[in-house]
Amino acid sequence: MKNFLDIFKGTENASLKAFILFLTLFGGSVLASFYIYNVEQERSQNTFNKYSINIHEAIYGRLDYYQNVLKSTSAMLMDNRSLTHTEFKNYTNNIGIKENFPGMTSMGVAKIVSSEDLESFISEMRSQGLRSYEVWPESANKQVYAPVKTIAPFDTILKPLSGFDLFSEESRAVPMLEASVDGKETISRELKLLTKEEKNTEGFYIFYPIYSSAEIPPRKEQRSLLKSGYVFGVFSTKRLFDTILAEQEGTTKFVSVKVSIKGAGSPRLIYNSNADFQPQFVENKTLPVANNELIFSYESTPYFESEIAANFHWVILGLGFIFSAIIFLMAKKVLKAKKSLEENEKDLKKTSQANALLAKESQILSSSLDTQTNLKSLANFYSNNFECGCIVYFSEEGDQKLSQVSFPESYSDDLKRIQLEELESSGIKKKVLDKESYVISAPDEERKIGEIIGLPLTMRGKLYGIVSLLKEKRGETFGQDAVKLLKQLTSLTTLSLENTLLYREAQLANRLKDEFLATVSHELRTPLNVIYGHSQLLLEDKLNPDHRDQIQAIFRSAKAQSAIIEDLLDISSIISGKLKFQPRPVKVMDAIETAVKSVELEAKKKNIEIIQSEPHQCIIMGVKTRLVQIFWNLLSNAIKFTPEKGKIAIKSSIKDQHCVIQVIDTGKGIDPEFLPHIFEKFRQEEMSSTRSMGGLGLGLSIVSHLTDLHGGSIVVTSEGVNQGTTFKLSFPLASLSATAAAQRDTSKPKEVKEHDLHDISILAVDDEPDSLNLITRILRSHKAKVFTADNALDALKKMKTERPDVLISDIAMPEMDGYDLIKEIRIKEKGQGTHIPAIALTAFAQEEDKARALKSGYDKYLAKPVNKEKLIDTVERALH
Repeated sequence: MKNFLDIFKGTENASLKAFILFLTLFGGSVLASFYIYNVEQERSQNTFNKYSINIHEAIYGRLDYYQNVLKSTSAMLMDNRSLTHTEFKNYTNNIGIKENFPGMTSMGVAKIVSSEDLESFISEMRSQGLRSYEVWPESANKQVYAPVKTIAPFDTILKPLSGFDLFSEESRAVPMLEASVDGKETISRELKLLTKEEKNTEGFYIFYPIYSSAEIPPRKEQRSLLKSGYVFGVFSTKRLFDTILAEQEGTTKFVSVKVSIKGAGSPRLIYNSNADFQPQFVENKTLPVANNELIFSYESTPYFESEIAANFHWVILGLGFIFSAIIFLMAKKVLKAKKSLEENEKDLKKTSQANALLAKESQILSSSLDTQTNLKSLANFYSNNFECGCIVYFSEEGDQKLSQVSFPESYSDDLKRIQLEELESSGIKKKVLDKESYVISAPDEERKIGEIIGLPLTMRGKLYGIVSLLKEKRGETFGQDAVKLLKQLTSLTTLSLENTLLYREAQLANRLKDEFLATVSHELRTPLNVIYGHSQLLLEDKLNPDHRDQIQAIFRSAKAQSAIIEDLLDISSIISGKLKFQPRPVKVMDAIETAVKSVELEAKKKNIEIIQSEPHQCIIMGVKTRLVQIFWNLLSNAIKFTPEKGKIAIKSSIKDQHCVIQVIDTGKGIDPEFLPHIFEKFRQEEMSSTRSMGGLGLGLSIVSHLTDLHGGSIVVTSEGVNQGTTFKLSFPLASLSATAAAQRDTSKPKEVKEHDLHDISILAVDDEPDSLNLITRILRSHKAKVFTADNALDALKKMKTERPDVLISDIAMPEMDGYDLIKEIRIKEKGQGTHIPAIALTAFAQEEDKARALKSGYDKYLAKPVNKEKLIDTVERALH
């Protein structure tokens, strides 16, 4: 303490010393207050988040439960389309609409009826006991109606709605038609409820389509033809959310809720539990409902902010300030340096202003990645804050031509012209370009303007631009402090512009990488398709054992090469985040069975036994093809590293709401030192030129990424070399509703049949002769009539004289590619009312390539190299 007080001995710089003492003490108070404030805010935010999550989960659970009931009712009606009013009434009484579904005012069934069938429909409804049943409102020229067939609860309030034509109002008709065409549930956006009890009350309908088939038709045209009606639920937003919030009474006094529904314009507010308060804490969440989303805004209530959110930091800050001020005043009195103290306060103000300007410029520069937008904002920023004119020259090429100029928005055309003339005549631009000095000030008493400053924008050793500033009044200067600050601001500008250029270069490099991978994939797949396909054809012929072994070796190598290409594309898609993942309920054992069948041949060659013990039929949310890919990689690895007559065991179990799968082999095992690197890309335990196993080291990395996508985890264990390996995967089980939907899937596996394309006319188009020859051979081996074209223009010419039953076309072709070919064909078909099934057979094999091909007009898509059986099967499916 004594040494600290020694600083304040003497009168030199006394005010500065007093101020340092003040800053030290008050700074400690500010830090303490800031720390307490952050602790308070974090605690309050966490408490608020906990409450809002509880409410959101309750809302999510309730809406999900209601939708599942409607969906189940829709499925039931597709199985039992003759359901009567009495049967539906009994069904709704059993599930208890009033008691168990508060907020859902009613649930009903509407039937689509043509004007020709209207009278017979009314008679049928009257025969079911509804003697006064009528379809209303009446419409003389209407072709199709959607009258309410039955509604529950069927009481005095809802009974009058029986027979109401839901197609009579656009707010209901539009989502209903969307539901039947898309085969999915829809939600109405703007609606007032119909009943007298709920009249003028905000609400919405959720519609589930019913079809005249046992299940939802796969094609849009079929869905339009087979639609037969709708199951709908009517919801009062106030009753629905009031009920849910009432059940959260321990939470709602802390958190209020606003609910909006998305639409074509801005979201529309449909519920607000607290309309007259500006909250401190807000949490926004979205929740998908049918084909739309509800936006939930959870806000803190006055009670929360008064009782939970504390303000103790203000007490600390206030006491700290008082204490610091007292000490400061005492120091000021002792040192008698009032004048010096005022000067220091002035300096502090300048520093604060400079920091504020730096922060403000940083905000401007971070607001956009567009160079010209930033430069215009900066020119305006300099002009407003330094009371001067500002012109920014900039060239992204760094070639010193500096052709682009940015002016502040407030500049008139005359002022722009005058300042450009003054800058050109002053020589500032030339001096900065020649790099005579870093900053050039050029006051000129003979000119009408004041001082001119040129600041270079230098990046990577090149001059990319100049910031030129000038005082508009003669004799005015910027001053040393302003020039110093301008240097800092210009350095910050340079750094931001350089980051923008680097970001663009990174984007370009990433795009070029994707293009390179696509090109490499295409160029490898085209010849590989020929090798792969001809190998399949040759293996069907009678061959001596030596030739068969040789051709099988070629076939295996082509298959392995194809797998390597797929791995490279998959890992690229995973890294760039472009891998598509649309999870659905999947039976894990089905995926395992598919993977086992695909590796059985390789296992038999080594006399390896694959054992599946006590299979559990787990159902998870995932993509079956990706699950097969996971298990195929693990089984392939196990076969590769397991010696002859070894064993591979697959065990399944359910633990803690997770499906647990273990793949255990008796192979060579893994060195403990390598285990931490097992899932890294391009890493293999043997990396020397003498390694015994091939591959790129991508398989397990892909397995790890795909497992993560499924929300699962994977762990590998091994006791060491020659001790075998165990891969343990864990996936979260699907919800009960998803599990029920998967278990209802009773589709039978396709029967194996002899493919016969007898007298089917097929046009094959490919500019690669070998590929075209291969396709022709495969198709003709199944009795198809094949005629060919080596480019798209030739194909169009031949189609004028002979119309094929099926078109198979490559994509990458000279003059006109496969996309333009199918577009041309589909345009002509519109006028003729015909449709030729078309299959894209291409070496462009990424997900976006498939999507583009199907969007262009192809009915099916196949990636090269193509399996012979898959090609024939795809042709048959295209025909049917």
